[in-house]
Amino acid sequence: MFRRSEEPQSIRIGLYGDPASGRKSLSEALNGRIFYRSCDKRSFKFDVQIQPNTPPFMSVITVDATQYRRNLDMEPALQAAESTSPSALCVVLTKLDLIPPGVCTARISLMGAKSHHAYLYGRDYLSISSVSGEGMEELQTYIVNTFSPPQPSSSIFGSLSSFRNTFISMLIDTVVACFALPVAHTTKNVDSELAAMPSDDAIDQLCKSAIASTWGTQLAQILKAPSPSDVPAHRVSDSLIVKWPTSSERASMILAQHSTSIPIPRVHHPHLKHLVMDFIDGEPLIESWHKMTWFMQFRVACTLRRYVRQLQSLKSSRIGGVDNGRIHGVLFGENSHGPFASPIRFRQFCEVFVYDSWRSYVELHCSPGDPLPRLPQMRSCWDPVFVHGDLNMSNIILDRSNTLWIIDWATAAYCPASLESQSMRYFNDVMWPNNYHVSPHTWRRYRQFIAGPTDKEEDEFWDFLACNISRAGGSHIL
Repeated sequence: MFRRSEEPQSIRIGLYGDPASGRKSLSEALNGRIFYRSCDKRSFKFDVQIQPNTPPFMSVITVDATQYRRNLDMEPALQAAESTSPSALCVVLTKLDLIPPGVCTARISLMGAKSHHAYLYGRDYLSISSVSGEGMEELQTYIVNTFSPPQPSSSIFGSLSSFRNTFISMLIDTVVACFALPVAHTTKNVDSELAAMPSDDAIDQLCKSAIASTWGTQLAQILKAPSPSDVPAHRVSDSLIVKWPTSSERASMILAQHSTSIPIPRVHHPHLKHLVMDFIDGEPLIESWHKMTWFMQFRVACTLRRYVRQLQSLKSSRIGGVDNGRIHGVLFGENSHGPFASPIRFRQFCEVFVYDSWRSYVELHCSPGDPLPRLPQMRSCWDPVFVHGDLNMSNIILDRSNTLWIIDWATAAYCPASLESQSMRYFNDVMWPNNYHVSPHTWRRYRQFIAGPTDKEEDEFWDFLACNISRAGGSHIL
């Protein structure tokens, strides 16, 4: 139970690159080395050959880091490595020991070239020194985890840790289930009201009605909008509101309605361009939160935690909106981005903009020779699950029977699960850092309980991305 695996599992690696690219030194440093993975107590042995005749598991293209530039054409080397039909392929920049450590143009430029080429060619880039050993542990871990993704530890200590975490999670979920607000879906016959809006032109006229004007003024006051024309929706009858939807908003609402028990306004008239929905008679949390007792606030948080868990149970193999595969929202500026061929391509896309913001930060705050600030990484899972993407207090309504409704599904998409929590954090702490009407202290402290924890490095990753992504436009197809 406590011993390492008896026979290391062999991983065949093929090295490709110019003779002066450092491939020989890497082969000598890696070939025959045994790597022990502590999380599942498995051992692996690297079988490295330079330009093998038979397909390896992973092809590694070696490039001299001192000669590497962003405009370097990697296509010929990639085609040569791909010709052997490997299961995986990456690029390794060698001779990292010849580039000065700390803040210097050469090292900063190298990091930028890595991220931009990973985005351009769709391959992961790593950097190492066979002499100093810098980056070797990261390279070995990358190869092993690509070859065999880690499994939970089978040791007694791992089992106890897993049992403890499962038990704590079950205990929290039991408490949440006890205190969450009841879900009561009430429906009203709106056929006569729908009959008055057979077309988009008819809806445009209803948006100029007295009820629309009065409600728009009230909503603008609640949201602190400059004028009624700035509110996103219009009340066009006693029971219905309308808005111009994003391209996947209607599909997102229908998916969530059919796949969860979350109270969501019904969608009507799917043939129209306007999104016609039920009006929810209640107050948004931005208006009602400060009136609640601490216990009622806790019950609301428990309810939202259950809603988020339901959404995250909906999984997909692709990133993006239900209909269009595109991403947008508070972290992504005013444009939408994508579609993306895979979660890996989405990660590489994000890392380009994180690097560019990080470089600007280094140039502004650091001097040559200073220790190089870390380039933040998003280390949690990138597998897509369904997220709402904008759980701020104006998008959550408590109705007259204490049922909690979620509205405004404009940014909903399949994304990494952490984006739900990150979007809440960015809205609270970055967009409205000192506005405690829009986002009170008592609301902010429930963020990780509702949507999941995040760490400082992950927060920095998404903050850097949000600072720079507006220059990306919205035409990327990856």
